[in-house]
Amino acid sequence: MKPQSFNFAFGNATRWETAHCANTIFPNLFYPSSAEEIEAAEPVIKETCQDCPMKQECLQLALDNKDFNGYFGGVSPKERRIMSADRSRVRRGNSKEVIRLMELGWTLEDACDEVGILLASFMKWKNQGKKQHTKDKDKS
Repeated sequence: MKPQSFNFAFGNATRWETAHCANTIFPNLFYPSSAEEIEAAEPVIKETCQDCPMKQECLQLALDNKDFNGYFGGVSPKERRIMSADRSRVRRGNSKEVIRLMELGWTLEDACDEVGILLASFMKWKNQGKKQHTKDKDKS
């Protein structure tokens, strides 16, 4: 019997068809359950995800959903917990730095990469600021 293929489609198969994990025949690879499986799988996962065009978006989905199971974007659950905690502590300062770099002519994506925050985190921060500004206007 041929193994079933696995697809991290997240509800939109067309969008994810370029993902390197799409159609892999080893879906459990991304969800190792023992120390031995982690040791064997981690190098393969890192290599699979390294140049994947969906790597950043995959990681962002896991962070946004606070999914700390399995590997997403080549990042382990432990690494994502650390990233999640770090991002919540420094988001405001980093987002302001992104704006400063954009004023110097950087693209939004390059500025986010340089500062070390995810594009979606920046956009979320920016939209929260707009909502607060609207609330302040409504009060006056």
